[in-house]
Amino acid sequence: MAKRRHLLVLMPHTGECFSCSGVVAKHTVHGDRATFVTVCSGARLGESWDRHVERCRAAARILGAEFEAMDFPSSGALEVNWETKVKMAELLRRHRPDILITMPRESLYEQPHSDHESTHLLVYHARDLAARDIALPSGSAPHFVNDVYFLSDGQPGDVFIDVTDVSDLAQRAWKEIGYDDLLGSVHGALPAGISLKRSVNYRHRVRKGIAVEAYRPCYYEEKVLPLFPD
Repeated sequence: MAKRRHLLVLMPHTGECFSCSGVVAKHTVHGDRATFVTVCSGARLGESWDRHVERCRAAARILGAEFEAMDFPSSGALEVNWETKVKMAELLRRHRPDILITMPRESLYEQPHSDHESTHLLVYHARDLAARDIALPSGSAPHFVNDVYFLSDGQPGDVFIDVTDVSDLAQRAWKEIGYDDLLGSVHGALPAGISLKRSVNYRHRVRKGIAVEAYRPCYYEEKVLPLFPD
């Protein structure tokens, strides 16, 4: 029997988390575990944020996954320092994922957002810290995540995952979240399956009639593989 892997989606905001709904559903249907973690808190929004978190938990359950909200500050206040690296490294050691999906460098997107860049750097450095034989406050054992992928938009070098067969689950999850309550007054309603930063237009460049999600492998420039990994 194949090993049951743990897929961790670690993003600054819930929109980026659930734009990975298709690949999460593919893995859970296959028998893997999956966890969404949003880094930046919207606690300043009060009850709207609390309702949003509960809806995200319900949406994750539709996908056969779990959802967790961290309490790092948002809107440009997230800092990359020793304290935040330790906190993120502790999370990686606690979840011990086999596969990690997180944010790329901000240069991948046209519109800058400091939370995205800070999350990328924080997770990247915390991944290294979590793997080292360094005692952290929790006393947890080191853990190294080898398979790291970045949210992408269909550029050369990306990995495309066909999510056509789980599109209904992804749509149901997105509908369950109900973004209008949290973001509608600022951004309007979001089309199902995308975040504020991730367009779905690239899907049509793959093949008409299928739905795909694109991810950039962490070491895509250096890796030479005889076959796709298991």
